[in-house]
Amino acid sequence: MSYVTDRQQLTSQVLQDGSKPALSAVIRGDQQDPATGKDMATSVGNLLPTDVTKAKQYWAKYLKETGKKNRDV
Repeated sequence: MSYVTDRQQLTSQVLQDGSKPALSAVIRGDQQDPATGKDMATSVGNLLPTDVTKAKQYWAKYLKETGKKNRDV
């Protein structure tokens, strides 16, 4: 589910509270990298990318491994 979640759209269109899209489990501005003093979430980068192609590949693999069809789920 994570690969098909558009976090930018979620924050700007659904929440509409000025929040920023999550990049990882670390909240932006919450922790600093002790070595550089930079924001840890920004330094780590986006660990939660939207990738619909990869999501479809995982979904197809799930269906194949379980023997289910889209209509069964």
